[in-house]
Amino acid sequence: MDYLINENTCALVPLKQTVTKVIENNKEYRVNCDIYTIVNNSCKFYGSSYNGRIEGSKNLLGKIYKTPIIIDERNNITFFPTTSPRLSNNMWIAFNNILELKKKDKNTLILFKTGKKFIIRIPYNQIYNQMVKASLLNSVLNVRTSLLKSVQ
Repeated sequence: MDYLINENTCALVPLKQTVTKVIENNKEYRVNCDIYTIVNNSCKFYGSSYNGRIEGSKNLLGKIYKTPIIIDERNNITFFPTTSPRLSNNMWIAFNNILELKKKDKNTLILFKTGKKFIIRIPYNQIYNQMVKASLLNSVLNVRTSLLKSVQ
């Protein structure tokens, strides 16, 4: 396995078709693997698959475009795509590691909890909307989990 998404993963950025830049809390490096394979293998490691996670997210949120997914609910690892996951320029961003978003001209500055800054060439409103979807996904799952615990 080339790379597993974990609590330290902040973003996955495509460099080439089969090369991904991994941004973690305290380091960055290249992995000779495409983003889809990294995401799918990570989902499988934590007990599902990419398609299973997408289906689960849509079950919780309804049919939405650019669906966020929970990679691992035990460790609260939720990611969202920056564009359609089918596009080669799509990045995956770790919702739970974001501290703040800032508008930077026509781009978005993402400030991660560790202080690491990352500028992406995507309008602020698009990233903000993805953050809202990821937040809603976490919230709906937490409410359902709490309800289940209160019944037991």
